[in-house]
Amino acid sequence: MKKFITSFAVFALLAFAQVANAQSTPAPINFYVTNGEEFTLTPQGNVATSKLFWRVDGVLNEILGSTLGGVLKLTFSDATTTITKHEIKLSVIADLLAGCESDPVEYNIIVLPKLELALEVPKTNFCVGAEVDVTLNASFLTPITNLVTYGVELPFEWRGPDDEILTETGASLRVVKAGLYKVVAKYKLPAAGALLPTATKLATNIITGTSQQILHNLPLPTIPTIQLL
Repeated sequence: MKKFITSFAVFALLAFAQVANAQSTPAPINFYVTNGEEFTLTPQGNVATSKLFWRVDGVLNEILGSTLGGVLKLTFSDATTTITKHEIKLSVIADLLAGCESDPVEYNIIVLPKLELALEVPKTNFCVGAEVDVTLNASFLTPITNLVTYGVELPFEWRGPDDEILTETGASLRVVKAGLYKVVAKYKLPAAGALLPTATKLATNIITGTSQQILHNLPLPTIPTIQLL
């Protein structure tokens, strides 16, 4: 089941006491984070006498468990027009004197871009007595090019004049009533498969929505009188 947390707890620190024994490496774990936002990987268990080996995309970081609990803080800022993935491997020496290093456990850090929505509206005000009929078209200022690769979707959420959620989830909304219309989008992460989220830390402002007021108060023009000369 997907978990929403503010920092990532590294699960049981590789079953901590048993990792010195050679075990088969489990399947990767997937953490979803926001581009440009710091996140924390926090080992669980008693790590005070241990050394942790964090390998981030192959680059080794050695952290003593006695140093802030072996926590690793990271920020990835490479996901602007595409979703990116980084590989982290964690192994430990549970007893510094024994010197046995565990097999690594792999974690995928999947970085989602921050996005901003724009609205294209051909007409924003209608004449008194005329029908309101206009289509609002939403788009991303910077589209993501590899959503399908990661099985991620971006459905839209439209809200009407009474702030009610409308049934439309596509990029276009036909409007036949004056009022304020809002649109946002939300990442829909994979529900199954190899990239199923284990946990997420997504910023509340990861996608910035927008709105448009549709008016219905343009006065009818006054018909001029004519004079025969």
